[in-house]
Amino acid sequence: MIEQIQIAWPCERWLQFNVLVAVSGGADSVALLRALHAIGLANAPSPGSLVVAHFNHGLRGAESDGDADFVRQLTDQLGLKFCCGHADPDCGASGESELRNQRYEFLVRTARKTNCRYIATAHHRDDQVETVLFRLFRGTGVRGLAGIPPFRVVDESLTIVRPMLEVSRDELEQALRSWNQPWRTDATNQNSEYSRNFIRNDVFPMLRERFGSVDDSVVRLANQAAEQHAFLVDQTLGLFKAVTLHADSAEIDCQQLERCPAVLLRELFMQIFRHQSWPISQLGFRELDRLAQLVLDQSNVPLFQLPGAIGCEKVDGTIRLSQ
Repeated sequence: MIEQIQIAWPCERWLQFNVLVAVSGGADSVALLRALHAIGLANAPSPGSLVVAHFNHGLRGAESDGDADFVRQLTDQLGLKFCCGHADPDCGASGESELRNQRYEFLVRTARKTNCRYIATAHHRDDQVETVLFRLFRGTGVRGLAGIPPFRVVDESLTIVRPMLEVSRDELEQALRSWNQPWRTDATNQNSEYSRNFIRNDVFPMLRERFGSVDDSVVRLANQAAEQHAFLVDQTLGLFKAVTLHADSAEIDCQQLERCPAVLLRELFMQIFRHQSWPISQLGFRELDRLAQLVLDQSNVPLFQLPGAIGCEKVDGTIRLSQ
């Protein structure tokens, strides 16, 4: 497993920096922490260090507190710095999405406070397969089929890294057993009322029994989709000459884009939303295709609302998006 991590994220790229390791106490994050710590020891001395971050969701009462205590004790054993965050107790009813946002904000905030250049998370091969299938069943395009990217740039000083995407859960658990390293188990992961748990606990076993190495097929699909999406993004860079960006708005000159295929126009509008930091969680194919068709439509279009309270109108060949 350590060799796979070294290939995905060579230590020469990170040993000189501080790295924040997100650790829940589960097998995957404990394996990541132990592996990065072992790599650091094998290449000591190095100017950088590992910092352990644990986010207590507080959804399982004493068990959640037990997870935090477990991670704190493991961190002490390894001689590392420990940082713990807690979920807003009033957000429990808001669902998993809000908790994920709070955890992400905690990790970024903690990385900045501890001068970390990277945030390492323990997403693994099984997570990749689960994510692709979940998006496929829910409805997605090439971007969604690309799955979980190995790197995500937060800004020029901070990058999220997922170095275990080629490591299966069986492999990381085998590594933990070889180190005699215990881990925490979240009983709620067995509750198949949640869609992702249903895929993990019920769909996976059936697919593997019927089709064998379905994991390899799904990962191969994700890799190919990632390559195609990267190509689309690259092709849209030249289209930004038709876009004028302001602090809270964007203007698109449709005349310069009238010969562009719809697939590039949809990606262009997605990139505009990302650049402006506008909400994209509800910006699906239907909305993006509507915007693409606006470019090709010769008529004016009165103001209407897109998801995330983004206004859109077309006047005299110019589309204006505004927050």
